[in-house]
Amino acid sequence: MEGGNKMLVTIASMATLLSVGLVLVAKYVMGAIRRSAPKGNWRRVGEIAELHIYPVKSCKGISVEEARLLSIGMTEVTTAQRPPLGDRRMVIYKVDAMEFISARTYPHLLQIEVGLATNGKMHLDYDGSRVEFEIPSGKPDRKIRLWTEQVPVVDCGDDVADWLKKIVFDDKTDVRLGYWPGDHVRRDIPHLVAKYNSVFPEMKNEFTGAYSDLGPYLLLNEASVAELKGKIDERNKDDIGEGQLAVSSKNFRGNIIIRGPSAYEEDTYEWVRIGDNVVFRNFKPCTRCSLTTIDPDTSVRNKNLEPITTLKTYRLLDEEKRKLDSSPVMGIYVGLHDASLEGEIIKVGQPVYVSD
Repeated sequence: MEGGNKMLVTIASMATLLSVGLVLVAKYVMGAIRRSAPKGNWRRVGEIAELHIYPVKSCKGISVEEARLLSIGMTEVTTAQRPPLGDRRMVIYKVDAMEFISARTYPHLLQIEVGLATNGKMHLDYDGSRVEFEIPSGKPDRKIRLWTEQVPVVDCGDDVADWLKKIVFDDKTDVRLGYWPGDHVRRDIPHLVAKYNSVFPEMKNEFTGAYSDLGPYLLLNEASVAELKGKIDERNKDDIGEGQLAVSSKNFRGNIIIRGPSAYEEDTYEWVRIGDNVVFRNFKPCTRCSLTTIDPDTSVRNKNLEPITTLKTYRLLDEEKRKLDSSPVMGIYVGLHDASLEGEIIKVGQPVYVSD
């Protein structure tokens, strides 16, 4: 009799576990279905105010009126017989450590301007000096460390490397310039997806940029930046002087700046549509670092560490998410919903819609 009771208890326990498992599977499937496509009930919230491409990581960006979309990030629209300038497609790296460097540590990088010469070559300008070089092609010839990843680069050659070392780094640091090896070469970040999926379930391996810190597109809302600026001005109204920060969207280095929504409304978006058919998925808020405290026009670091100081007073993630990242947030990372959207063009002034 006692053995029979134990068997009944075991069967009941197994049935309970099976029921719980089925419920969890159902929730996962329903969640996947919910995330797989927008509902189709679109409402207009504003328009594109600005579009920005940052061809070299941590260097000056360029403003464009229109941009071509790829899964890996936006590029300029051009008919020239050369590779277009793409977002974060180039990176400066240290030769000894074979790792990227950024304006967090070298603020003067923000003053390097990027452009194209009439002969189709690319050029970098810094402190009155210029170097021209061919945009490289071919397979990657080395890898460098980008945070926790090893990422491929195609080296841009000795001319630009020597110029960076001598002109930008005063012969004190041996650096080179690397180029992303192709539009369809993708980073592989399963470790980051696994880390964040418990709190950001929409994040996936396909939502990566080239040498961006994480996502292929960063969307900012003008009203959010304006509200932050008002709070900073109020907090620092009696402390005006050198090192004070005139906060603008440039501090946050976004790609798509939208006008129309109320401040921080973008936090709540699930799906974003631009124009008639370009759909993005919001997959994670962008946590902000010390780079935002450096004036993009002067490379002077704000003495009060604004805007981070003020952002920390009201823009932190909830407790569970802060266990993974304790930094404050501004803007959202979005990825192209469907690979068939590659090659589509978006323009300043186009309407922006959301489907929640």
